[in-house]
Amino acid sequence: MLINKRELLKLGAGAGAMTLLGGGSLFAAGKRLTVNTYGGVYETAVTESFINTYKSLTGGDAQAVVDLPSAALSKISATMPASDYDLYVGLANDTLRAIELDLVEELSAADVPALPDLMPEATSQWDNKAVSFSLSVCGFLYDSRKIPNPPQTWEEFAVRTAAGEFGKSVSLPSASNSGVIETAIYPIANAFGGSITDPGIGFEKIAAMVPYVAHFYTDLSQVVNLMSNGEIAIAPYSSSRAWVYLNQNDWAGFQIPKKGAIAQSSQIMKVKNSPPEAWKLMNSFVDKEPAGIFAKMMNSMVPNTKVQYPESLLARVPAQEDIHYPPIREIMKNSASLIERWNKEIGG
Repeated sequence: MLINKRELLKLGAGAGAMTLLGGGSLFAAGKRLTVNTYGGVYETAVTESFINTYKSLTGGDAQAVVDLPSAALSKISATMPASDYDLYVGLANDTLRAIELDLVEELSAADVPALPDLMPEATSQWDNKAVSFSLSVCGFLYDSRKIPNPPQTWEEFAVRTAAGEFGKSVSLPSASNSGVIETAIYPIANAFGGSITDPGIGFEKIAAMVPYVAHFYTDLSQVVNLMSNGEIAIAPYSSSRAWVYLNQNDWAGFQIPKKGAIAQSSQIMKVKNSPPEAWKLMNSFVDKEPAGIFAKMMNSMVPNTKVQYPESLLARVPAQEDIHYPPIREIMKNSASLIERWNKEIGG
């Protein structure tokens, strides 16, 4: 039996446990499964919750490798049908790209027993070929010393900004920010009856806000720096990052918009031709106990509805009726024209 390079590498540390059996078959104590992940505290949380749970329950081996979703996807595509990654983690655009390229397998409750405990949108919007395991929402990060009564909806945010109520202290994402459509164009257009394919009212409302925009931010780290320096007082922001900032600054606040908490999620997928054990690792990413550990470590929500959040986090989890899932496929189809229009009409 021939062993290709990929299999030899993945047997790695377990090589000493290999035993050749009669007929030329090969027995391995277990393959090391590999999944990509984001860096920093995210990698730590993935390892301590999902990876360690898989190891303790199955006795198998697995590792999380820091690799940007776009880079990991390129590697998977280039090395098929024997990818070095057994599972793939990506944001919304990466997830749809992996599905379009036919690089991932369809899942079922038989393979992933925790599926019935998840919000339906965790799988339905991904053609049942990916499952959301990490969830945050876009709301309004604000300085409560300057804005004691933050806007409760996207409509209110746009109207009050355009009226100059917050002064020139508002920040919006720039055209170079990858989330500008989901965190500005779509939610504002949707709030006033528009859509991705008919966003005119959204651009009109955003244009009216521009005189009071102090900065168009390119990445989320800029927002907290600008707010800490007193240059801005309010901005659309991610809940998972907002809670970290609030824990460090008692004057900061975060308002989740009613009926408009725009969902931002990360998904996990089983790469085609990866071993069956990969389903068990995928289940660890969404099962109640490891998901609860992850939520606590990351100060964020998870799609598993059975998770019991700690008291400190429970008050920060939005009501189900307020979570709004954006039309990701429509956004992807129209992203180029929307960014072009933003550059012409908004300019930030």
